[in-house]
Amino acid sequence: MHTKKIIAFLPVLALFLQSCSWIVPFYIINNTNKTVQVEVSLMDLAKGIPIFDNASGTLTAYGVDKRFSIDYDKPLSLSKVRGADDFHYSVQLPPHSAISIGHLDNDRYNAHDQHFINDRVFNLRRIVLNEGDKKTEITNINFDSYFYTVNNEVIYLVQSVNN
Repeated sequence: MHTKKIIAFLPVLALFLQSCSWIVPFYIINNTNKTVQVEVSLMDLAKGIPIFDNASGTLTAYGVDKRFSIDYDKPLSLSKVRGADDFHYSVQLPPHSAISIGHLDNDRYNAHDQHFINDRVFNLRRIVLNEGDKKTEITNINFDSYFYTVNNEVIYLVQSVNN
């Protein structure tokens, strides 16, 4: 009888433990009417798990509404253009869309130089955004001046005064 109660409780425990996991994505959101070129340069890590990903040849973009809400129902695959090595790539980010450039698992983001759990490493070297005549360079040092956290998402919002 006691064993049946324990067996009946196991699925409830599994659901509870599963809900304790969360992801903090890092997004670049293009809120302009123009395509923005995004160049990403990452550090080659000797050990640890990178926050910023360079694994595949594509990135998934999502539409963004006027309130900057990401529409996950309409994904768009964007091709990455590789740089000189696997740690450099660029992508053309369409107007009113967002791309995820990395994520944290089960951790909160406070600052680029914080202690991350699960052996995570802030491996961003530089992001360069080309918006026509305007060029923005974001490094690992000034990252927190550009990116901010909203609803457990770390975002950089590309905006133009003359959309």
